[in-house]
Parts: sequence; C-alpha cells; structure tokens
Amino acid sequence: MLLGDSITEGKFALDNRGFRKYLYDKLNANNFDIDFVGDSGISPYEGYFEGGMKINDFYPAHSTPTAKGRMDATGQMNKHQPTLVSIHLGTNDLHSETGTPITPYIENNEFAVTQSGEMAYLVNYLLNWHNGNYGEHLEKILVSMIIPIRDWDTVSVAYNNEIAKMVMDFQNGVITGKPEPVYLCNQFSFFREFKLYGNRLMEDGLHPNTRGHNRMGEVYYERFAELLSGKSRWFTDKTFQAGIQGKDHHYEHQGVAVADITNDNRPDIYITRTNFAYPG
Repeated sequence: MLLGDSITEGKFALDNRGFRKYLYDKLNANNFDIDFVGDSGISPYEGYFEGGMKINDFYPAHSTPTAKGRMDATGQMNKHQPTLVSIHLGTNDLHSETGTPITPYIENNEFAVTQSGEMAYLVNYLLNWHNGNYGEHLEKILVSMIIPIRDWDTVSVAYNNEIAKMVMDFQNGVITGKPEPVYLCNQFSFFREFKLYGNRLMEDGLHPNTRGHNRMGEVYYERFAELLSGKSRWFTDKTFQAGIQGKDHHYEHQGVAVADITNDNRPDIYITRTNFAYPG
C-alpha cells in the first residue's frame, strides 16, 4: 500500500497515475506477484493518497499534539491488510509549515513534536500491524527520503538526514527494543544531482513531471525488487546513513574518490555529484 500526497497521486504526470503505474507495470513485467491496495486510485494502481496531505494526517486525530487524522490509515490497514507499506510524505509539511522544527525525531526517549518526529510516530503506529497489537500481516515498511523542494536544499537535506537516522534506529532496535523491518528509499539524490536540469524532472517547485515520475518509479522498483526478492544490490548508497549528505554539493564535477569519510578505518568509494550531462 502506497501512502502519500499529490506526488503519489500523480499530479502533473500525463496519465495522472505517475510513479504508481511505472512501478506496478515494471514489477508485474518482471514476474513479481504484487497487488497494490488502498481506497485511492483506479485498479490496479491503487494506494491511499490525497493532494495536500501531511504526515500527521495518516494517524488518528488527537493521538499526538499535532495529529489531524484526515487520512487516518487505521481503517485501510484493517481492511486491506497490506504486507508492505511505502511512504512518501513530508513535502507539504516542509513547504507550508516554515518555522516548524524539522529535527530531532526523538527527544528524551519520546517522539519529538517535529516534522521528522511525526514520521517516526507514523512508522511506529504502523508497526502495530506487524507486532501483533492490531495484526501481524505487515512485513515491511519503506520510508522515502522525499524528492527535493526546489531551492530549499538545506531544508530537504535536514529532513531526509533525520529520516535516514530514524530508519537506522528502527532497524537497530533503538526505538522499540528489537530490530524492526523498516527500510529506506532515497528519492532525493537523483533529483538533486541533476538540479541544473530541474525542468526536465520537475513541473514546479514541488512536483515531478512525467519524466520525474518515471524516475521515481525506477528508484522504487529497484528498492521493491530488493525487498521482495531478498537479494541486495552489490552497491548501496550510504550517503545519508553516513551523515555526509550535502557535503558533495561543494565538490561537483570531481568524479570518484577513495577516502575514509565514515571514520571507521575502512576506505569508502566516494562519488561526487556531476552536473555535466543528463543521462538519457
């Protein structure tokens, strides 16, 4: 089940389905047995999404100081019993709630009243359908680092960095006391890498165009294929997990370097961003 806002809805995609159609069609073409579920969208590209929604719309109203619950996912989780939930949320939060703290996601062992804290609460709430409180059918949660908000790199990086940290903490048992099946999908980096070609991927400052939607679908396909097959790719981008996000913006055009950027006494292959050409 895909949770999201107007980006997941497919705004500005020529078919109004956006990455959902690309993702489903490619999974199906590669013999993955999948069924998108949710009360939004037309079969077989369903999900649970609506334009303008924010993170705190997807869990019950009054459950936190900021909870709105306009798209409370409780009924959808009980009705459709998804085995995997994928989330791309936070764009409307960052864009319309300027001045609201973005980080930290946790403070004094409680989820903070911040935008990343709201995502942590949503993920933790969905885990009720994994740990037996409300069911056991949910096997995996995929949390996305959101695509950039044009000219707001600093804000987008701050949010995505904290989301990456939150996912690692769920995986390592820091939050619930046991490892949780929460995974990360990086939708940010490709869009940022080709920032100079923004009009080729973005329709406006918030939404991708058809080409951008297709690119999102490709990134999701690679991540879904990993999770569904249990086979990891030979190369994994750990930029955000390593805490070096944003630094490569200062070294564009320099190609590949080998350095111990994570300070673990092991060499890392460091690929800086290149804006010379757009592939394809």
